[in-house]
Amino acid sequence: MSIRQRLLLWYLAIVLNLTLGLFALLGIGDLSAGEATPSWRLEWEKTLEAAKKDGKLVAGIPASAELRKMIEEVFKSRFPEIELEPFPGRGPANYLSHRSFYAH
Repeated sequence: MSIRQRLLLWYLAIVLNLTLGLFALLGIGDLSAGEATPSWRLEWEKTLEAAKKDGKLVAGIPASAELRKMIEEVFKSRFPEIELEPFPGRGPANYLSHRSFYAH
């Protein structure tokens, strides 16, 4: 596989992950209509409940300023009672930070 093909696949994977994450944030795209609540939805609901109690949600997001602004605007309109504290970084950095936080 050429470098160009690898870069294209990497780019497409990032775009797909960002799109799915945005759909989850907006609460759209639930493909399990009529089925039991998917595990990601249950986890999201628990996270929202805890964030409502704390009044804040810390979220790892892509480093893009444009995307951060859009996520903050959508989040504020959907959840005005919760302050969003974005933690920008590249995907692997966010993962490692999250992993080390919960390792303790």
